[in-house]
Formats: sequence, C-alpha cells, structure tokens
Amino acid sequence: VAVTAEASDNVGVVKVDFFVNGKIRGSDASAPFVYEWDTSEAPSDPGSYSYTLAAKAWDAEGNNRMSPSIEVTVYVPDEEAPTVQLTAPAEGAAVRGSVEVTVDAQDNAAVTQVVFFVDGVKHGTDRDAPFAYTWDTTQEMDGMHTLIAEARDAAGNTGEHTITVIVNNIGPVRGETITVDLPGGATMEMVGIEPGTFTMGSPASEPGRYPHEGPQHQVTITKGFWLGKFEITQGQWEAVMGTTPWLGQSNVQENPNNAASYISWNDVQEFIAKLNEAAEGSELYRLPTEAEWEYSCRAGTMTQWSFGDDESQIGQYAWYWYNATDVGEQYAHAVGTKLPNPWGLHDMHGNVWELCQDWFGSYSSSAQRDPTGPATGSDRVVRSGAFYWDARDARSASRCSAIHCCFVGARLVRQGQ
Repeated sequence: VAVTAEASDNVGVVKVDFFVNGKIRGSDASAPFVYEWDTSEAPSDPGSYSYTLAAKAWDAEGNNRMSPSIEVTVYVPDEEAPTVQLTAPAEGAAVRGSVEVTVDAQDNAAVTQVVFFVDGVKHGTDRDAPFAYTWDTTQEMDGMHTLIAEARDAAGNTGEHTITVIVNNIGPVRGETITVDLPGGATMEMVGIEPGTFTMGSPASEPGRYPHEGPQHQVTITKGFWLGKFEITQGQWEAVMGTTPWLGQSNVQENPNNAASYISWNDVQEFIAKLNEAAEGSELYRLPTEAEWEYSCRAGTMTQWSFGDDESQIGQYAWYWYNATDVGEQYAHAVGTKLPNPWGLHDMHGNVWELCQDWFGSYSSSAQRDPTGPATGSDRVVRSGAFYWDARDARSASRCSAIHCCFVGARLVRQGQ
C-alpha cells in the first residue's frame, strides 16, 4: 500500500519518516513523500486488523513535526476452501430407493451451504449442519452415478467431494434367494448379489500367497446378478445333460447331492446353452467372471478367507485336504454341508474347483469396471480350491488354471435384471 504524506516548511522539507503502530518503517528524502507499506505483516488468519499510521517531517535545520495519526484497517480475506467429505453412501456402494446423502463440511469460517449434484445436475441445497440430502434413486436409471457435494463458506470459497455409486433398484437384493427350474425337472437355488466395489487380489504380505494373485486392484461390479447358492450337483447335471462324466474316474463318490466334477469349460457351456434354450433362447445363464466370483466369495471381507484369518476355522466352511482326503474321504462332498459365507453362499472355499468365464492371465494394477479377463489364452480360470488341496488354495484370492487342477466343477450366474 502506498502511504503518502504532504509536508511543507519555510526552509524546505528534507525528509519524512513513516511510522506504523509507533515504529519507524521507512523514510523518503524527496517529494512527493511516499512509503510502500507491505500489509502482509498482518496475521494470516482471515479477519480485520487495525493499524495506526503517522509521518514525521524534517526540515534543513533539524526541526521536525509529527503528523496527526490515522487509523486504518487491514482486511485479510478468507481464501481457504472448505474441506468436504461425503460420509454416506460409501464410494462404490449399491443404493436403492430413498437414500440419505450426508456430508461433513469444515472451514476456518462458517460453511453457509452445501449443494448436492447427481451426474452434474443440481438436486438440492442444505444451509444447516448437519448437511444432508434425501436422494430418490427411483428417478434414476440403474447403473453408475456420480454424486458431488459442493460446500460454500461465508467468503464465497467452495470445496467439493465426488464419489461414484451404483443405483440398483431393479436388480437383485443382497441375500435374497430364488429357486429356478432346470430342464429335466431339477431345480437350482440362487442368491442375489448386489453391485459394488472391492479390492481384488491379495496383498504381498498375505500368508500362503501365490505371485499371480497380484497386484491388488480396485474392481467395480456395476450390475447385480444371481449366483448359485451351491455348486452344480451331480443330480442337476444328469437331469439337464443326461450324462455322468465323473463315472469311472478316481476320487468320486456317486451322490446326486455331491458337487459335479470332471466337467470341462466346454461341457459347462453346453449345460448353459440348454438352460438358456429353456429360457426361450435368452442369454440368461452363464459362468461368473473371475471378478464376480471373487467379489461374491469375499462378501465384503478383506481377510484370507471370507470367515477371517484364523485357519483353524476352515473345517467349518470348506471341504479341503485335512477334513476330506486326509481322512479317507477323497471325493467331492454334498453341497451345502458347510457354513455359508456372509452373503449366504456355500462351498466358496474348497470342495471342487469352480470354473470362471475368463481366460487365465495376469492382473492389471489399474482400477477396472466389470473386467472379463484377457481376450485370449490357453486355459480358463478356476477358483475356490478343492477337497484334494490345502487351506492356502481355498483362500478368497487363490486362483489357478483349469489345466493344472483336477476335480473341477462350477456354479452359475443368472443375469440380474
């Protein structure tokens, strides 16, 4: 700020000293007398700060006189944007119906309002904390949507936070079960899986980890689906296909409730084709993608198995080496005889390896939506471990190629809408 002084004397003014709050800050020895005051000495916190300015003039004979002082105010504006955090729903969450969208907004001055946007369109404003907006998702299409909360403070500064959520009004509800009729008179129970986001793969620190389980990466499943509550059984397979590919093979116990084994990826495609033909030629049934399989297996968990990290509990959830083969029961067991995972799916750990739709290949570290694996490959992915394998192979992230695993079965997806 340029502080100027007018000074006159009968013998001539030779210098003017400038004072701020009683302390000399500068001098000018030639008219017009000016001092450049750096007001950044004011505190950095937003607000108004008072200062006293004065000037003292000197003539050639050493006489001096102080000017009357003046009071000025230095205004430090609030230039800091508010911090904003959408606290509900969570990033990547599946939502339906009426959803309470909540925000935590903080600022060094008061936050005066929060504006809510859906896909760039303003939907509501709240001027009172706690800031919230009730979003009617029934007015939206099912699928991915972007939520933005924009907070504004008293100085007009704005800050925002953006998340992506998945509207799932017409897809399956998590945990809901249906029973579908299969050709040949059998039935199949299926469990609703809502869309959502999860971390696929295992961390480098996970005990028993195989290198091809990484790198970990974020995956979003954008559409809900139905997944078999159990693996395909011998009874279901024979009813639909009229074949028994496990007969005459080693490590088999014949039982219509036991998981079907010794079935190939191509065999399962024929099974699926018969189901879709019975459903009037629709593409209703298919194998799960590898991402859908792990998402369903984890069921919201990040632990080695869907029941946690305590290996001593695995016998309650899985048929694996130590409670099957090691005790003379080296065969696929009846489905559903072990505890389910948190989403109500049985035998996601152990019993038989389960085929996925994908080719076996390496992971990418980048975030993905509805990945379907490599475009080509030499063999398909299998998951879950089996009665002939150890607990490490039954972990949620464990994966193998079908050519390296025997006792292979499957469970099916039914499209969700």
